[in-house]
Amino acid sequence: MKVAAGDSWPCRCGPPLYRAPEILDATEASPAFDPLKLDVWALGVMLFLLLTGRTPWPMKFGINEASFQLVIHGKLQSLLNAWRVHLSSPAVETLQALLRGDPTVRPTVAEVRQLPWFVSGGH
Repeated sequence: MKVAAGDSWPCRCGPPLYRAPEILDATEASPAFDPLKLDVWALGVMLFLLLTGRTPWPMKFGINEASFQLVIHGKLQSLLNAWRVHLSSPAVETLQALLRGDPTVRPTVAEVRQLPWFVSGGH
């Protein structure tokens, strides 16, 4: 099922910290999006919080926020290095997969369950 912005829909779902790029940048002319991919994004933000003890970007941020841009462009490891946060490679790969800026390449829930970090129980 896909959802599209409409005349009366303000294009804002959930707390700003957890909003995926396709919601942050949505207009009435935006293509329809998969709400389950929004959930995968939010899962990535929550997992980031759990693994690092901090938010990946400020609670109130814009789409041009530097840390947000690094993450959506596949440079999560650069952000973690700058913050001197060490996570295992499988954990970083999982986070980066969940936080892909392009929802068409963001994994489904079933695909998340097959990622090596998830299969290993987070080791």
